[in-house]
Amino acid sequence: MLVVALLRRIAYTLLTLFRSVTQRSEKQRAIAWKVLLQDIYAALLTATDEQLEGLRPRAREAPS
Repeated sequence: MLVVALLRRIAYTLLTLFRSVTQRSEKQRAIAWKVLLQDIYAALLTATDEQLEGLRPRAREAPS
């Protein structure tokens, strides 16, 4: 249960950062969470290898 709780917390933190950085106008910030999550889900399902090819991997930080 602890792992699931930590993953959930990480997911919510990432989504909050995503909303605050990429959606700058007040109109865009008013989008409901459900709609935003549906958009992210659709993007993950429809992403092709060609679209993901140019993404750079993130460096892992050493555990402290």
